[in-house]
Amino acid sequence: SDGSGFWAILRPVAARLSIPDLGPEDRLEAVLEAAMALSGACRGFVQQGGQGATPGMGLGIDDDGNSLSSVTPLARSVIGEILEEGKRIEASGEALDSLASDIGSVEAVVGIPLSISLRAEKEVESERRRLPVVDAKVAVGALVLEFDLGDPDEESFAPLELLAEMAASAIRREQ
Repeated sequence: SDGSGFWAILRPVAARLSIPDLGPEDRLEAVLEAAMALSGACRGFVQQGGQGATPGMGLGIDDDGNSLSSVTPLARSVIGEILEEGKRIEASGEALDSLASDIGSVEAVVGIPLSISLRAEKEVESERRRLPVVDAKVAVGALVLEFDLGDPDEESFAPLELLAEMAASAIRREQ
């Protein structure tokens, strides 16, 4: 595959996220809908939060585009771990059981942090001057996709990571 299908999904999302007066919920919804289209997941969740903050706004949809009124126990567990650790989570089979006791018909889950880089100035000893350096990547939210038909396609991970970066930067603009 040449990846053109991914760009057909990502381009309109990038355009939508760049609309200055688009609300935070609309931004998250655009990201979640694209993630579902890219991945083929049965359910998806996107959640703002991080750095010990109480999770903020969150959305969930199923593969028919219906809004979900609550987060599944598995997704809640994955979101919590991402916001705490800031790392991508992929689990299937027995690894799912360690994430939540009630996984329903889910066969695999992918959780991607919505991360931003915090910049800090640091004095460089040898030159006695301050330089901007990336201090850390911090999760400002999480994107979680649940799959009921086996493991997700590895090829969808790169565009999902790009989508997560777009979402993180949209969240940062709101703050």
